[in-house]
Amino acid sequence: MNIAKERVVTVEYTLKDAEGKTLDTSAGRTPLTYIQGVGSMIPGFEVALEGKGPEDILSFVVEPSQGYGERNESMLLSIPRERFQNISDLQVGKEVQVRTPHGTIPMTVFKIDDKSITLDANHPMAGKKLFFEVKVLNVRDATEEELQSVYSRIHGCNSSCNQGCEGGCS
Repeated sequence: MNIAKERVVTVEYTLKDAEGKTLDTSAGRTPLTYIQGVGSMIPGFEVALEGKGPEDILSFVVEPSQGYGERNESMLLSIPRERFQNISDLQVGKEVQVRTPHGTIPMTVFKIDDKSITLDANHPMAGKKLFFEVKVLNVRDATEEELQSVYSRIHGCNSSCNQGCEGGCS
């Protein structure tokens, strides 16, 4: 069976940056399992794996536009330094959790000066080419329960919605 929309895919993978540094890997851990074509993976990853089957091994590059997007400088936020009084180990590159009216958002400390802290809400891999090495281990059809669960998480619909997820829950 080959990889196609709404199939459960299990892979081993290594993700590297342009310099060859390993950013993430499943080596020594549980392989990655996801459902193809439902928006849970970056688009370039799914496109590269579409049609592949068990035991296929491939290397591919995902451009920023098909990965985590280009960097957006408007996502830099300058906050007065006094709002960070309770954080003693603040340093450039550190990830902090910021509470907003829409929930908690991870941001990275981008710059520190005497008056302010600049936070970056871009994904840490935004603007970067991603170099993948992938081995497909297994492909199977997703069950209805798996599909309902993943669509609920990704698209914000919950299992108490009687209308399905198409029109949203009211």
